[in-house]
Amino acid sequence: MSDEQQEERGPVSWEAFNWMRQEIPRLQGEVEQLKRDVEFWQQQTNHWYMKANYTPEQIEEFHRRLSLEE
Repeated sequence: MSDEQQEERGPVSWEAFNWMRQEIPRLQGEVEQLKRDVEFWQQQTNHWYMKANYTPEQIEEFHRRLSLEE
């Protein structure tokens, strides 16, 4: 085995190295799915009733609407 090949895979067996290379596409697929999930939930939590930080103007509007209902 050449020194270049040894440097490429480091101190692991060829079997382990090949297995790790085969796992790359699966793991990349999982990353893409997780990114889609995060984007979905970011959109879901962007509704007005789930928003955590309201501007002072929005808070005033909420109070105004509450006072009108009472």
